[in-house]
Amino acid sequence: MEKAIVQEVYEISAEYEEKRDPKKLEEFGNMITSLDAGDSIVVAMSFSHMLNLANLAEEVQISRRRRKKVKKGHFADENNATTESNIEETLKKLVFGLKKSPREVFDALKNQTVDLVLTTHLLNQFVDLCIKSTQG
Repeated sequence: MEKAIVQEVYEISAEYEEKRDPKKLEEFGNMITSLDAGDSIVVAMSFSHMLNLANLAEEVQISRRRRKKVKKGHFADENNATTESNIEETLKKLVFGLKKSPREVFDALKNQTVDLVLTTHLLNQFVDLCIKSTQG
């Protein structure tokens, strides 16, 4: 039965992800909140494992990019570079090493975005809360 529940939760979440249908999000929320403690733990652990696998896949991809070390002097190449020890070294490398003007560096920095990366910490806290709620 647990496998069917996990599968259904995955399917509903995938449908919401694909269509962004608020009804699917509500259905997902209703399903999650209606689970008993045992099923909640199974679902949380399942999502936790999926996030771990996604993080592992991302690490492998980053590692492969680093091995290629294709450097053409473009700002995009910095995404594949290993992290410098500090901002000063990075700026020197861009201006003096890659011959980028200070204006080019400024423009590239002001257009940066940050993506949210989900980790399993919240899911582990959720599991802990579920366990505590079943123990009284």
